[in-house]
Amino acid sequence: MRSSELEFVAVGNLSRDLIHTEAGYGEKIAGSCVYGSLVAARLGARAGLIAKGGANLDLRRDLGSLIESGVDLTGVVLEGRTTSYELFYKEERRTLRLLEVGGEIRPRDVANSLTRAGIGLVSPIYHEVPLCTLKEVRERCELLCLDPQGYIRE
Repeated sequence: MRSSELEFVAVGNLSRDLIHTEAGYGEKIAGSCVYGSLVAARLGARAGLIAKGGANLDLRRDLGSLIESGVDLTGVVLEGRTTSYELFYKEERRTLRLLEVGGEIRPRDVANSLTRAGIGLVSPIYHEVPLCTLKEVRERCELLCLDPQGYIRE
């Protein structure tokens, strides 16, 4: 099923963050694409998300705030692995360690779930959006924004 025209769509994988702080430990589903689509929806835009996460995730449990805010999750695929990071915070310092790499987002993933969007945000976490997919998003959006952090991470 393809979503209707959106005002905003975010593209990038879901991240399962394992967070260690001096106050304790927590887990959170994160990623710039998650936060971008959530903010757009809360500001009143028709927002959608195209992302991959592992079969260990559950839309209602892990993306409940997106559902409650009206984000179109037609483009979310849960299969394979979830990109996972372990984050250590001590005072003002953060250490980030990649534990697992999720699936690649392909042009067909975009074509299967998006007709058109006004604004597209491509925000990879770790090399999951190849150039051919970036071009597919650009074809379907009037304006394309790119967060390069996931392309330069090692």
